[in-house]
Amino acid sequence: RCFKQVNRLYPSHSQLLERYGHFCYQVNSFWRHLSYLQSTPQRHLVNFTIPDTQLELKQSLSVFQKALDFETHVAEPWLYHYLLAKIKKKLSYSWEECFPHLVSSSRILHSEGVAYPDLVDCNITGSVIEAIEVHYVIHSMFIHALLNDKMTAVPAIENALLALKEVAPLSRTPPLNSAITQCIHDNSFKILQILDIHQVITWHASLEDRFISVLIECIHGLLACLAKFPTHYKSHYRLIKILWDLSPEIFYTTVKSLLIGPISPEYIKNEKQLPLFNLKTNLFANMWAYDKSYDIDRPGSFVYHMYRHVSLLFSFLSYRNSAEAFLSALSLLKLK
Repeated sequence: RCFKQVNRLYPSHSQLLERYGHFCYQVNSFWRHLSYLQSTPQRHLVNFTIPDTQLELKQSLSVFQKALDFETHVAEPWLYHYLLAKIKKKLSYSWEECFPHLVSSSRILHSEGVAYPDLVDCNITGSVIEAIEVHYVIHSMFIHALLNDKMTAVPAIENALLALKEVAPLSRTPPLNSAITQCIHDNSFKILQILDIHQVITWHASLEDRFISVLIECIHGLLACLAKFPTHYKSHYRLIKILWDLSPEIFYTTVKSLLIGPISPEYIKNEKQLPLFNLKTNLFANMWAYDKSYDIDRPGSFVYHMYRHVSLLFSFLSYRNSAEAFLSALSLLKLK
């Protein structure tokens, strides 16, 4: 009510609109978490009816669009575009409708002089972390579209990747010599079989080859984020999740290394008797290094991200049915 009243008094005040939009976005997040709890053993904590969570998202979408139209010297248009893309994605808009906002966000950030050092840490000034976050969201969205729409998404994503190279310097970095992308290339036929993709010949190359090439280029996008910002846990998580969902069999060793960290030769020899991992050398270490108040899209979402990390870890451990590994993980996480 307060926001609505102030909005009537100052309809073109972009800073107030921004705060109103954030408020609606966070209310939606709160309701969504409660809605999720209703499907878990903790459902007794939510003994009331949860309203339609789409209403706040739609209101947030309207408010940020209006704030963008009334941009002033105190406005942050890159953030408005970024959040509009995130909100549209949650409202089930197509990736093609979200991508222009993300490109605009990246263009504005780089026009303001974003400079990339050799390595980014959490305390760096400027907007380099925001630029990396936008880059991560774009490539994560591309991969999601590829794995869901498969062949039909390839031509449009190829064009989008070309457009991105004109805007984002990270997109122009040479491909990294990565064991991950080499593994994808070596197992391309198996991956296409898993995704139920059949050969379709075009005039210059098979579409299935283009699919693998685009997938590898999108993976390179996530690797570029991690090369510059090693503690960006979202890129780290997304990379592991994509590989694990594609094929636990093909990527087991790679996922094990990324998720658990460097594996000692002694552990490999005697997997059941040694501690599974040290929380200082794996994916979870990035969770503690990152400033939890710095999530640009939804402050306070650290708990949700941690839940996803732990869930992925347990999914990985259950693949080999190791009770000892579960106990080791639980005891180490309890210390945190």
